[in-house]
Amino acid sequence: MPQLIFNGQRLYFPGAGFLTKPDTTPSEQFILEITTTSSDQEITIPHLSNYTYNYTVEYGDGNEKTVTSYNDSGATNIYSTPGTYQLKISGTCESIFINNGGTLKDTINKVVSWGLTDLKSINFNGCSNLTEITTDRLGSFGDIYSLAYSFQNCTSLKEVPVGFLDYATTLTTFYYTFSGCGALTTIPNGLFDNTILSNVTRCFQNCSSLTSIPNGLFDTFNISDFTSVFSNCSSLTSIPTGLFDDCTNATKFISTFYNCSLITSIPDGLFDNNTSVDDFSTTFRGTSITSIPEGLFDHCPNVLNFYQVFSTTNITSIPDGLFDNNTLVENFNSTFTTTNITSIPEGLFDNCPNISSLSRTFSSTNITSIPDSLFDNNLLVETFDYVFSDTDITSLPTGLFDFNTGVTSFYGVFNQCSSLTGITEGIFDNNILVDDFANAFTQCTSLTSIPDGLFDNNIKVTTFSNTFSRCENITSIPSGLFDSCTGVTSFAYTFLYCYDLTSIPSGLFDSLNAVISFDSTFYGCNSLTGNSEELWLKGDNTLSAPDYNSGTPEGNNCYFACSGLSDVASIPLYWK
Repeated sequence: MPQLIFNGQRLYFPGAGFLTKPDTTPSEQFILEITTTSSDQEITIPHLSNYTYNYTVEYGDGNEKTVTSYNDSGATNIYSTPGTYQLKISGTCESIFINNGGTLKDTINKVVSWGLTDLKSINFNGCSNLTEITTDRLGSFGDIYSLAYSFQNCTSLKEVPVGFLDYATTLTTFYYTFSGCGALTTIPNGLFDNTILSNVTRCFQNCSSLTSIPNGLFDTFNISDFTSVFSNCSSLTSIPTGLFDDCTNATKFISTFYNCSLITSIPDGLFDNNTSVDDFSTTFRGTSITSIPEGLFDHCPNVLNFYQVFSTTNITSIPDGLFDNNTLVENFNSTFTTTNITSIPEGLFDNCPNISSLSRTFSSTNITSIPDSLFDNNLLVETFDYVFSDTDITSLPTGLFDFNTGVTSFYGVFNQCSSLTGITEGIFDNNILVDDFANAFTQCTSLTSIPDGLFDNNIKVTTFSNTFSRCENITSIPSGLFDSCTGVTSFAYTFLYCYDLTSIPSGLFDSLNAVISFDSTFYGCNSLTGNSEELWLKGDNTLSAPDYNSGTPEGNNCYFACSGLSDVASIPLYWK
């Protein structure tokens, strides 16, 4: 639409004639409207040091003072009577810096005029009673390079005026500028058009009343970081098509739409021009999107991080080849956790040889099976913590982890997989560097058995804490299950509440002399019969109570409620 600027005011005319008439000439004074609430209330205009001040201030109560330094006493006034006043500054005043403190903060209602005072820095952070700011009509912002935090937590501010940054031609930094402005409902078209912005991180974060994003808002190629720009904007309903098309330098989309709970879709090609992006962590986490566009990341070959990018959304499926062009990715932690997906595409990670972590990638989803060879090309993975936790899988593919020889942790890998009916023999045979199996099969309530030799090759394991806890239908433990794991220090809660477990193999822990905790190892295993393992004899067996510095393993409640054991009477009190 054709436009011009007259007397500092932007004018639009679709055909003949102006839509608006120019205002009267704007004031060259910097003017604030303030309200005092008590008698003899003192306010001080806050300034930054290292800036120039040589101005006269009219306080609106008849007092007029001169200020020539940042800490000049002339910047302080006492209002004898409560009321609303206009505070007017004439001359050189290069900064106003409230920054959520001082006596002026809670009195400001409006910025009436930005004036011509050689402004270099403004900050109204925390001015919760500020309801209105005027547009810049005289070029007041021409020398301002940063508006970082300038209106953060101005919770009563409802509008950014049209043309607000028209003269801010040197502006590069806009992070946190309107963050926390919970009453803000709209962003004007062309807000950033005349700026040279490079950083807008968190600029509209927590603007919970913001309902829309203008088309072309970021039509500037300088912006590189979009971290949390709209995070927690819970009233936003859509993302404009082509929103980032001109942002060819963008590298970060961390939490950009995090918890925008009313957004239901992602436009096709949203990131097609953002070839330099390296991080999509939590970009859409907490939105209500129901699907992922085909090829969403096809033009983003430099991505390293997809942490939680779709976590806690309503997606039901993953497009084939979604990550085919993302060969540098290292982190897929929680990428799809807490979603409604029911299956994993074959070869999802085939082109991602640099993955180092797959923690919680599919946890708390509705998947029922795992594709064969899912991780065959991911030779650098170090952790599979909780990767399939709380899913509906019923079985495990043969050789699932055969090529992941660098893995060090399977913490919670199948935790709460209540439909899992069996553990594939040799599933961990090639994972000789693993040191952590804690919670690996916790609450796998459909398991009835443990394969022989399951941990024979896992010679570096240090903890089996909670590994089979609450597997209530397991009836037996294979002899020698832990024989190769001589470095284990903890068996705390390992078989807790395995109600159907009937016996403990003789010598199950004989080769394990590094253990420091047998706390609650067989807690609640009330079907156990036969003899216990005399674990309290590993170390100083003369103690009548735990002494954790003695070399004796801890064993609090190790055999709690195991009343069917034939030697229960001889078990030390604190072990049962």
